[in-house]
Amino acid sequence: NGKKGPNMETVSKRPRDIRSFRLAGFTKKLPCENGSKGCIAYVGTSYSTVNCSTAAASDDETTDYAKYCGPTPSGFTSDYWAGAKKVCDEAGMYLPEEAEIKQIWKNRAEYSEISSVQGTFWLDKENPGSPKYVGNYYDFSTDWVSGTHWKYNNYYVLCVGN
Repeated sequence: NGKKGPNMETVSKRPRDIRSFRLAGFTKKLPCENGSKGCIAYVGTSYSTVNCSTAAASDDETTDYAKYCGPTPSGFTSDYWAGAKKVCDEAGMYLPEEAEIKQIWKNRAEYSEISSVQGTFWLDKENPGSPKYVGNYYDFSTDWVSGTHWKYNNYYVLCVGN
């Protein structure tokens, strides 16, 4: 209904804000399953970065810095890991944990949109050895988790939620 309220829809008898339509143009929402699988949304690599530089920290109008850059911001003007967190958050979802993405990978044949996808996907955690600069990732082609990739790399995003 445009700029006037309420800009809400009801999902599972709970109101949800639907004002963020940026995700809708390029996300393929995959089926929500009853049970443990939940919903997944394949974003791919078409998402915006977040400015996690020190200049962004001093900008009062920038709330993305505080919300997505984490307790140890990278300092990168184009932080893809923070952008991945943001695009999932705007969809009411989140980046998967290691156990979740391994389960999705195991069952990927059930979802035609991701059944043949190969590549590197961001995970929810920063690398504990270098949280400022490095984010954990999962490689769909090798079923392998690591945390050695810089946050300025553009990797795939798969969002999960209920």
